[in-house]
Amino acid sequence: MSHVFLSYARRDQEFADRLVTALEGRGVNVWVDRQDIPGGAAWEAAIGEAVSVSSAVLVVLSPASVTSEYVPKELSLAEKYDRPIVPILYESWEGAADAAAVKRVEFQLAGLQYVDFAHQPFEPGLTALLRCLPATPAGGGTARPTPAVEPRRAGRRGLLLAGAGLVALAVLAALLVSRWRGGAAPRIDGDWEAPVTYGWGVTATERFRLRIDGGTVAGTASFLGVPRGILDGRLDGDRIVFRTPIEGGAGSPAFSNGYRGRAQADGIHFMLQDDRGSPPVEFTARRAAGG
Repeated sequence: MSHVFLSYARRDQEFADRLVTALEGRGVNVWVDRQDIPGGAAWEAAIGEAVSVSSAVLVVLSPASVTSEYVPKELSLAEKYDRPIVPILYESWEGAADAAAVKRVEFQLAGLQYVDFAHQPFEPGLTALLRCLPATPAGGGTARPTPAVEPRRAGRRGLLLAGAGLVALAVLAALLVSRWRGGAAPRIDGDWEAPVTYGWGVTATERFRLRIDGGTVAGTASFLGVPRGILDGRLDGDRIVFRTPIEGGAGSPAFSNGYRGRAQADGIHFMLQDDRGSPPVEFTARRAAGG
């Protein structure tokens, strides 16, 4: 069965426990690390495996999590494996003492809408969170493999045993990634297009005109075939993030689409999520003719 991965700081354990209980009570399988002390390489391999096969990564945001050692690393793993990220605002975190850590997490979460538990009761926050989670395939199954460690119940000994094999897999994966990074990723600037199927069943050919200036991204990204100006665009290595504003209409309020992309050998793999709490949409944009 597919699971969501919960990333949180130890100081937020009480809220995390309540959240896990509520989600599991509604049929959501949650992978959450219960060990108070990390178990070295095997423990880290188990975390990486659990993130890589998750349907989404939920991250509890607070001053403690932003400045923790492991939450930013788990966010980086979510980006590496192109897992949807759902930020959960537990406590206001922008004023945390470590300004550099705040900036780093702000970059990792650029363009994503938070599920707010800080300014509303728990139950409305939970309802909003459930709407953001990717839909489970019919029959409750999934094509993804299950993690090597059973969520929530594996002790340190189980992690060490399972992790031994995972370390070997991680070494092999690192070799493959290093080969892939050797020049296979395409140039990002230029014109791209992709068929995108939205959550309400509509499919449109979307076009992206990306203009790169150092670490800044400008240009346009279409929504339902209409070009929209790119805002807050940033490029970091092979990863691109930006958003586009969508104007409101009769009976439809304005909103923003957030894009997170990664250049791959076959194009740019994008994850699109609006700030209304809709489930994320994944697609791959390929170079347009003459682009």
